[in-house]
Amino acid sequence: MALLLYTYSVTSIRAAKRNAQLHREADGGQLDMRRESLRRHGVLDKVEGTGGVALFKEARREAKAESEMMEKKREWPEEAGSARTETEVGLEGYKGRGNAVRRFKEQEEKVGVE
Repeated sequence: MALLLYTYSVTSIRAAKRNAQLHREADGGQLDMRRESLRRHGVLDKVEGTGGVALFKEARREAKAESEMMEKKREWPEEAGSARTETEVGLEGYKGRGNAVRRFKEQEEKVGVE
Protein backbone atom coordinates (compact mmCIF):
# COMPACT_ATOMS: atom_id res chain seq x y z
CA MET A 1 0.00 0.00 0.00
CA ALA A 2 2.85 2.37 0.90
CA LEU A 3 4.56 1.67 -2.40
CA LEU A 4 1.40 2.52 -4.29
CA LEU A 5 0.97 5.78 -2.36
CA TYR A 6 4.63 6.72 -2.91
CA THR A 7 4.45 6.02 -6.65
CA TYR A 8 1.24 7.99 -7.01
CA SER A 9 2.57 11.00 -5.10
CA VAL A 10 5.88 11.14 -6.99
CA THR A 11 4.15 10.82 -10.35
CA SER A 12 1.54 13.43 -9.43
CA ILE A 13 4.20 15.91 -8.36
CA ARG A 14 6.10 15.45 -11.62
CA ALA A 15 2.90 15.88 -13.62
CA ALA A 16 2.00 19.05 -11.69
CA LYS A 17 5.45 20.50 -12.35
CA ARG A 18 5.13 19.69 -16.04
CA ASN A 19 1.65 21.26 -16.16
CA ALA A 20 2.91 24.47 -14.54
CA GLN A 21 5.86 24.59 -16.93
CA LEU A 22 3.59 24.24 -19.97
CA HIS A 23 1.28 27.00 -18.72
CA ARG A 24 4.23 29.32 -18.02
CA GLU A 25 5.56 28.73 -21.53
CA ALA A 26 2.12 29.40 -23.02
CA ASP A 27 1.82 32.66 -21.06
CA GLY A 28 5.24 33.95 -22.08
CA GLY A 29 7.49 32.90 -19.21
CA GLN A 30 5.39 33.72 -16.19
CA LEU A 31 2.08 32.27 -15.08
CA ASP A 32 -0.74 34.72 -15.82
CA MET A 33 -3.71 34.10 -13.54
CA ARG A 34 -6.07 36.08 -15.77
CA ARG A 35 -5.25 33.95 -18.79
CA GLU A 36 -5.51 30.84 -16.62
CA SER A 37 -8.98 31.89 -15.50
CA LEU A 38 -10.02 32.48 -19.12
CA ARG A 39 -8.75 29.02 -20.05
CA ARG A 40 -10.70 27.38 -17.25
CA HIS A 41 -13.89 29.14 -18.32
CA GLY A 42 -13.48 28.12 -21.96
CA VAL A 43 -12.74 31.57 -23.40
CA LEU A 44 -9.14 30.69 -24.36
CA ASP A 45 -8.00 27.40 -25.86
CA LYS A 46 -6.40 24.88 -23.51
CA VAL A 47 -2.63 24.46 -23.56
CA GLU A 48 -1.41 21.52 -25.66
CA GLY A 49 -0.15 18.56 -23.67
CA THR A 50 -1.94 19.33 -20.42
CA GLY A 51 -4.37 16.43 -20.63
CA GLY A 52 -4.18 13.83 -17.88
CA VAL A 53 -2.41 11.02 -19.72
CA ALA A 54 -0.11 13.32 -21.70
CA LEU A 55 1.17 14.97 -18.52
CA PHE A 56 2.07 11.65 -16.93
CA LYS A 57 3.85 10.41 -20.07
CA GLU A 58 5.92 13.59 -20.37
CA ALA A 59 6.71 13.61 -16.66
CA ARG A 60 8.07 10.08 -16.99
CA ARG A 61 10.26 11.07 -19.96
CA GLU A 62 11.70 13.97 -18.00
CA ALA A 63 12.36 11.72 -15.01
CA LYS A 64 14.32 9.33 -17.24
CA ALA A 65 16.35 12.20 -18.67
CA GLU A 66 17.04 13.49 -15.16
CA SER A 67 18.18 10.07 -13.93
CA GLU A 68 20.50 9.71 -16.94
CA MET A 69 22.01 13.09 -16.14
CA MET A 70 22.56 12.03 -12.52
CA GLU A 71 24.27 8.83 -13.69
CA LYS A 72 26.67 10.89 -15.81
CA LYS A 73 27.55 13.02 -12.78
CA ARG A 74 28.43 9.87 -10.80
CA GLU A 75 31.03 8.93 -13.40
CA TRP A 76 33.42 11.68 -12.26
CA PRO A 77 35.45 10.01 -9.49
CA GLU A 78 38.03 12.81 -9.16
CA GLU A 79 35.39 15.19 -7.79
CA ALA A 80 33.65 12.69 -5.56
CA GLY A 81 34.75 12.96 -1.95
CA SER A 82 37.07 15.92 -2.44
CA ALA A 83 36.44 19.07 -0.42
CA ARG A 84 35.49 22.15 -2.43
CA THR A 85 35.98 24.92 0.11
CA GLU A 86 38.02 25.64 3.24
CA THR A 87 34.92 25.15 5.36
CA GLU A 88 34.47 21.65 3.98
CA VAL A 89 38.13 20.88 4.65
CA GLY A 90 37.60 21.90 8.27
CA LEU A 91 34.46 19.80 8.54
CA GLU A 92 36.17 16.67 7.18
CA GLY A 93 37.82 16.15 10.57
CA TYR A 94 34.40 15.83 12.22
CA LYS A 95 33.42 12.81 10.15
CA GLY A 96 33.29 9.46 11.85
CA ARG A 97 32.20 8.16 15.20
CA GLY A 98 33.35 10.35 18.10
CA ASN A 99 35.48 12.69 16.03
CA ALA A 100 33.28 15.72 16.67
CA VAL A 101 33.65 15.34 20.45
CA ARG A 102 37.42 14.77 20.13
CA ARG A 103 37.88 17.89 17.98
CA PHE A 104 35.73 19.96 20.34
CA LYS A 105 37.87 18.89 23.33
CA GLU A 106 41.05 19.71 21.41
CA GLN A 107 39.75 23.20 20.65
CA GLU A 108 38.81 23.74 24.30
CA GLU A 109 42.32 22.72 25.39
CA LYS A 110 43.88 25.16 22.90
CA VAL A 111 41.70 28.01 24.15
CA GLY A 112 42.42 27.11 27.78
CA VAL A 113 46.22 27.07 27.17
CA GLU A 114 46.29 30.41 25.36
